Amino acid sequence: PMHVDEEVERFHRALDESRNQLREIKEKILDPEVRQHTFILDVHLMILDDEMLIQNTEEHVRKRKVNAEWALDLTLEKLDTAFKAIEDEYLRERRSDLHYVSSRVFRNLMGRKHDDITKIKGKVILVAHDLSPADTLQMNLNHIAGFITDIGGKVSHTAILARSLGIPAVVGLEVATSLIN
Repeated sequence: PMHVDEEVERFHRALDESRNQLREIKEKILDPEVRQHTFILDVHLMILDDEMLIQNTEEHVRKRKVNAEWALDLTLEKLDTAFKAIEDEYLRERRSDLHYVSSRVFRNLMGRKHDDITKIKGKVILVAHDLSPADTLQMNLNHIAGFITDIGGKVSHTAILARSLGIPAVVGLEVATSLIN
């Protein structure tokens, strides 16, 4: 049988781990040009502390007797619906911040490692389904000639960051990762 308290505890451990990862990323960014964008990591840290996110997920674990992943997924569905209704494009785009944060929590819940963007050697064009602001902020500008993503729009943080750092970027191509080897 599933132990409710253990699942709640797992969820909190994954939240803590996510917070530590984001703080560590933030501390390692030394380039002053990039540093001014780290506020977005503060936004992500705030999302990790969001009462509604935490309480809703815990409630799903306790009431529905589902595991932490499932419970978080149910919470996100509810929050997602609220975000989709927002008229303002910039605010609606913050829905993606919720997704970046939660996918980090999911990865930590499942004990999966995140691809380390700092390990890139040589001068490359990065092709990815999506890049989180945490990914973009960690890019070594000497190694990245440009990047291409399947999702994202002109007000996504990745695009805003690319513009301000002068990195050529094509975002929102939908099928790039399936076409480019």
